[in-house]
Amino acid sequence: SAANGRLTSYSAMVSMVSNVVMIGFLTDRLGERKLIAVAMAVNLSGFVFYSVSSTISHLLYLSLPMGLSSTVLYTVITSQMTTLVGGKDIGTAVSMRHVIGSATRLVAPSAGALLFQQQGFDAIGLTSACLTAVALAFYIPASREG
Repeated sequence: SAANGRLTSYSAMVSMVSNVVMIGFLTDRLGERKLIAVAMAVNLSGFVFYSVSSTISHLLYLSLPMGLSSTVLYTVITSQMTTLVGGKDIGTAVSMRHVIGSATRLVAPSAGALLFQQQGFDAIGLTSACLTAVALAFYIPASREG
């Protein structure tokens, strides 16, 4: 439909702008580790707001900061991963990252639908917020070690 086409185009533009304009600027200012933590916190906040959203307009407003922070996370984490792995294992590491991302995109819609049917709309945002909080809780101490 036309609405899906517009949403896809909007998502592509958010990704392009964040990859071309924002990531270099923010990485220079914050560094990769802090930028990842900030982007995770933005997503965490977005998921909490998602759980209490009552209109489609609220969800659309949330899509910009969450889309930008998700793009930052994907790009900067991939950059960090290739730096940490190094050498001949970079190709394998990037391939595994893509496999995990693809598997997530296959499972998430079904898991979200089940969660929606069993617990309601707000459970999707709350579950996502909890998972992000756990990831952030593990990331912060781990980022200080390296």
